[in-house]
Amino acid sequence: MTRPEALAEIALRYFSSHGPATTRDLAWWAGLTRADAAEGLESSASRLARLRFDDEDYWGPEAGFPPPAKPPGALLLPPFDEFLVAYRDRDAALDPGDRERLGSLLSPTIVVKGRVVGTWNKQLTRGRLVIVPRFFSPSTEGRLRTLRPALERYGAFIGELVEVEQGTPAPRGKRISR
Repeated sequence: MTRPEALAEIALRYFSSHGPATTRDLAWWAGLTRADAAEGLESSASRLARLRFDDEDYWGPEAGFPPPAKPPGALLLPPFDEFLVAYRDRDAALDPGDRERLGSLLSPTIVVKGRVVGTWNKQLTRGRLVIVPRFFSPSTEGRLRTLRPALERYGAFIGELVEVEQGTPAPRGKRISR
């Protein structure tokens, strides 16, 4: 495969699986220069759908963009999940004021209604699975109720009953890059 063919192929595969996304997102995700990302897009744009939003072009699968699905109430995502890692600009999923609370893209995250609202960790000892959520804002009983189905799904996946231990609020740490 030639270099231009490779750039076109990586652009096609990225936008088809991660769209809507921008060329900045492709460059970030693939470790390309912006010029290489633009070259790859130019060669594959005829096989992608374009969406214009806030004066910026977003690209996605050729079949177009389905209507937004109602996000699940809550998700427990693993460290380095593509929900955050695949995009250069994370403002759609993470409040800019919470970036330093996240600390690292290696943090397992709590997502509620499509937004990262905290981190979590697990402690597995002697047959006990304890999840410790750390919300960015003070947690409430309602927030833990919202999290309950995600905790149950995770416990079913692991094959253990889940207990929840109230964590302290997520500390402010080193700010991650946009």
